[in-house]
Amino acid sequence: MIEKIIESFLNHKQAQGYSPLTVENYMSDLNIFSDFLFHLLQKDDFTIELLQQVDDNILDKYLKRYPNLYTKSRKLASVKSFYKYLEDKELVKNTHVKKYQCKKPPEISPIKRSDFYTNEQIDRMELECDNTKYPLRDKLILNLIRTTGMRPREVANISIKHMNLEECKGKVKRKGGVERPFRFSEKTRDLLREYISKNKDEIRKGNGKLFSLNYSGIYGVIRLLGQKCGIHTYPKMFRHIWASEGREKDMDILLMEELGGWKSSKMLKRYGQISEEKEKSEYNKVWGGK
Repeated sequence: MIEKIIESFLNHKQAQGYSPLTVENYMSDLNIFSDFLFHLLQKDDFTIELLQQVDDNILDKYLKRYPNLYTKSRKLASVKSFYKYLEDKELVKNTHVKKYQCKKPPEISPIKRSDFYTNEQIDRMELECDNTKYPLRDKLILNLIRTTGMRPREVANISIKHMNLEECKGKVKRKGGVERPFRFSEKTRDLLREYISKNKDEIRKGNGKLFSLNYSGIYGVIRLLGQKCGIHTYPKMFRHIWASEGREKDMDILLMEELGGWKSSKMLKRYGQISEEKEKSEYNKVWGGK
C-alpha cells in the first residue's frame, strides 16, 4: 500500500512543476525512510498506521544516520512534505512530524559579483548558437534565461497559450506549482515570433508547449554554449545576474520579486547584489557632503 501512496505523492509533485531530478530525490528519500521504518518497527506489513507511529524518537534515530547538516535537512524536508500531502488527503495526521525541527545548516554564501558572466561572454555564447544543431531554438532559450531570470524548468514549461507577444509578457508555473507572471525583452519577442512561426507543427503536437525539452534539456543547452566558449556555465547564474542588474538600475523590488518568482524579498536580496560603485553612489546622495 505504501508504494502506491508514495507514487501518488510523486505524481502530485510532478504535476506541481517540480523537476524530474527533484522528484527522483523525493522518491529516493521516501524509499529509504519507509525501509528504515519497516525494519525499525519490525512489522509484517507496511501500512498507514505505521506512518502514524512516527514520533520524535524515531525521527532522531532516522536523521542520526546523516551527520552532514545539509543532507539531514533535506531528508527531513522530504519527510515533512510527504506527511503534509498525507494530511491534505486526510490519510494521516501526525503532529510529531509537523513540529519536529533539526539544527539548520549554515546559509550558503551568495555568489560573488566577480563570478558573474560578463556581457561580452554572454554575447559570445549567443554567437555560438549559430554553431549548434538548433541555432534559433538555442538563441531563444539563452535570451529567455537572460532577460527573464526564469529557472530552467520554468522555461521548459512555457506554453504559447499563456503568452502575449504584443505586450512582451506571459505566465508560467514557478517552483511549487504556483502561477506567476514574467516579462521578456523586445529582442526575445522577435526570436519567439520567428521560432513559433517555424515550429508550428511541433508546438501543436506538444499541446502548445513552446519547447519539447524538459528541465535537463534546457540546462544542457546553456552548459553546451558555455563549453563552446570555454566558460563553466549553469542557468542559475543568470538569475543572479538578472536580479543584480535589476537592483543596480533601481527596478522596483516588489515587482522584481513577482517577476522573478521569489517567495520573499530575502531571497531576492541574496540573488541580487549591489556593486560597490552603486553602493557608494547611493550613500553619497545622502551623506556624501556631510
